[in-house]
Amino acid sequence: MGIRLDSSISGNLHDALIYDSKFVLDTGTAEIKNAQAGVIKRGTVIRKISDNGETSFDIAESMGEAYGILTTDIDTSMYEQSESIVIEYYKTGHFSQNAVNRATGYKISVKDKDDLRKNGILMSVSVEIE
Repeated sequence: MGIRLDSSISGNLHDALIYDSKFVLDTGTAEIKNAQAGVIKRGTVIRKISDNGETSFDIAESMGEAYGILTTDIDTSMYEQSESIVIEYYKTGHFSQNAVNRATGYKISVKDKDDLRKNGILMSVSVEIE
């Protein structure tokens, strides 16, 4: 008896974040400062900030260029307020525009889509059937 291909191994609910798994999914890690309380949701856009030759990462929608997409939920209450959090993010892949940043209510901009595309992330609008 094997594992069913349509079963959930990790226990996550289907959130429609990944639009097409035929496109290579590659992940990386980065550190962000813990500047907010609560949960940062999977699908949040990670931003790369270059300042005076130094690179940092953040999730603030008004900062930097869109660079990647968070792979899992992060509960920031488990960390001190000024502590860095190591996150895992998708560097490449094909994602549903409807599911990216859904938790924050942020609508992804054309500039964000262009920045993500330059970094290897494609976006498509998916139709949700209820």
